[in-house]
Amino acid sequence: MLARSDGRQAKEIAIRRKRLARLLRKLRAMRRSLPSRDQLLLRIGAAKKEAGRAFGFVKIRLPLAEEAVSRKTFHFQVDKSKLRAAQLRDGHYLLRSNLTAEDPAVLWTRYVQLTQIEAVFRSLKSELGIRRLPGVLPPGHVEESSADPRTRSDAHCCVGETRHGPDD
Repeated sequence: MLARSDGRQAKEIAIRRKRLARLLRKLRAMRRSLPSRDQLLLRIGAAKKEAGRAFGFVKIRLPLAEEAVSRKTFHFQVDKSKLRAAQLRDGHYLLRSNLTAEDPAVLWTRYVQLTQIEAVFRSLKSELGIRRLPGVLPPGHVEESSADPRTRSDAHCCVGETRHGPDD
């Protein structure tokens, strides 16, 4: 089922706009200061990591190994067509379900309810401070050798559903 959410679309656009604006500010600062080529590459790498996917919407021309860093050899621009295409896809979801006979509106409602329940569990977990004490394992628990036993935490919650309706 293909679902669309205007609220999610606005949120995704705002997140991308914020990251893209921060990236462009950093690139402009680099262009003003014109660091050495090696320093420029390091700064661009750090900016790329911070920008995440927003970095893909900027075309950057870097100086070649034998070129000095100047305004002519280092410049950038936003790929507006790529950005527009991404904005058209924002807020769209492809929901897969084994409930083929259900009405799509019912599936969407259940999906929204599921996300709300998960948010409540996250909130409860943080408010109650549910976490395992560092270095303490429950009886009979075997820790995986690849993970540090002090950094893993587990919480198990049980949910009961009571249904009241005209038939009950």
